Amino acid sequence: MDCDFVLYSDPLGTPGAQRTVSMVAKTQYQSSGQYVFETFSSPYDVPANTPIGAVLKPGASSATAFYKTLNHADHRIAEAYGTSGYGISRNTGAFSNDNSSLNNYYIGLMLSGFDGGGGTSMYGVIGG
Repeated sequence: MDCDFVLYSDPLGTPGAQRTVSMVAKTQYQSSGQYVFETFSSPYDVPANTPIGAVLKPGASSATAFYKTLNHADHRIAEAYGTSGYGISRNTGAFSNDNSSLNNYYIGLMLSGFDGGGGTSMYGVIGG
């Protein structure tokens, strides 16, 4: 596989891979920038305000994602994730904040639905 898309719980503490989708870039995706949509084999429920990491994990070859570097971490307020979303990276162990919250990767998660409290359900999309 060229890369895996992995959903990690507790990325800044003790990361645990919760869901994984393997992607073979040479047959599925073009080298020019484009949106890629993949689904995990089963849903993953995340309580509100719980840190998670949506990560491209390289296989035998490199994995590349578009990103932008902001001039100041406060500028993240204009991003889809606001000030709670930023790039993370690691070699081993826990992930670390990539470039002091200045790098923002174009990786996101789609929600199929969530509990809005009070007996209602809500649906939406998280963008990156």
